[in-house]
Amino acid sequence: MRYLSAPLSSDCQISVVIPCLREQDIIETTLLHFLKIAPAHLNISIIVVTTEKESYEKQANLANKQALVKDLMRNVDISVLINKYNTILPTSNLKALQIFCKHNPDKTVSAVEEAIHIAPSTFEIVQRFIKRLHLEDRLHIIHYPHNNGYMADQLNFLLGNLEELLPSPIPKEKRYICVYNADSMPDKETFRDTLKCIHLNKNPVIMQQYSIMISNVNALSPIMKGFAMYQSNFELRNGLMNSFMRSQLLRNHVVGHGMFVRLDKLLEMGGFQTDFWCEDIYMSFYLRHENIFVCALPSLELAETPNYLRTQVKQHAVWFRTAFQFTSIYNSIVEKSGRRTLSGFLFWLNQIRGTLSWLFFPFCVVLSFIYSICATNVIALTSALAAYIFMIACTYTYPLKIAYMHGMNKPKRISLLFSTAFAFLLSNLGPIYSLINLQLKKHKTAR
Repeated sequence: MRYLSAPLSSDCQISVVIPCLREQDIIETTLLHFLKIAPAHLNISIIVVTTEKESYEKQANLANKQALVKDLMRNVDISVLINKYNTILPTSNLKALQIFCKHNPDKTVSAVEEAIHIAPSTFEIVQRFIKRLHLEDRLHIIHYPHNNGYMADQLNFLLGNLEELLPSPIPKEKRYICVYNADSMPDKETFRDTLKCIHLNKNPVIMQQYSIMISNVNALSPIMKGFAMYQSNFELRNGLMNSFMRSQLLRNHVVGHGMFVRLDKLLEMGGFQTDFWCEDIYMSFYLRHENIFVCALPSLELAETPNYLRTQVKQHAVWFRTAFQFTSIYNSIVEKSGRRTLSGFLFWLNQIRGTLSWLFFPFCVVLSFIYSICATNVIALTSALAAYIFMIACTYTYPLKIAYMHGMNKPKRISLLFSTAFAFLLSNLGPIYSLINLQLKKHKTAR
């Protein structure tokens, strides 16, 4: 789908904001992609927001150097190294160290010391990138000076300094803040679709580009390919398709990447919410409470799926933990607005339903198999397996076709189908981990 005949809006401004924390490995590739798909004549600027938290956490975790040396000498699996030491060194450095130390074990200590000493911060990499390519007019960088807070705090710091960093005569009701992750790869038509959407919908409050998680899919293991399809299906079904339907009865959401918010409305809200874990969940509740429907862009963003199951489980655990705050978020919005709305209540109800389904539905499927086996009922087991595979095939055919259209290698369809079916059965490991680990803290997913 494309806005084929719509003209581009010519009197608005879009600021693409990319908040970063430990993005040394990916940020240059991402910036080159955005510079390519966002021509300067379309009045689109790019702003990178780095954070002092990156340097602070590196220094705070330097005490783990000796443990890193020991793990390298024991040739510990790279996924373990990444999860344990990503605050000290980027993934690329850890991989290079692992290879070097495997062949030069006597130089492990000095190699670790040198790698830590010379590894640049994301801020330093972006600064050099701007100077090297003479991008001062198109690409801007601002550094969040505090060593605490999360992505929303970085974004709010930018909002407070936006007029100084990027002064503009364009009124705020025609200016948009667009947030992307450091690994985001939007479709080449993204910003043309955005400008057409602005024109057709007369400066909508919010637009959303949804994602398919396949930018690294060809390098993933079979089970992680299944998780890529699982997450892509959620984005396309609950996000893209439900946005087009515009029904209060359907579950719909915005995401903290690919989200375009009109500046005047964002400032009226007080910026991005920092009282709760996920600013995009709060935004979703707020929009539905105010009966503001999301304008979905027809183009998609290519995003990454974690390389390892343990990383995926931790990511899902963090996402699931937001469910603990659904009622608090709903009550907070009701209190601030001074009123309750049917659309807001229905959205809260839908979020609770979706959370329970995420946690219990895989259990129900597995229990149906176990019951059939224990009852030695071959017909029941065959029927349960057939029904499950049929459900997976029907549910995931659409994201699979989209993935092929965007360059995913074509493995045997049956193989990918079974990978997805297996991933679905494991999809509640994150929620389970979240429930048993009550001290779970919000953290950045290691790449």
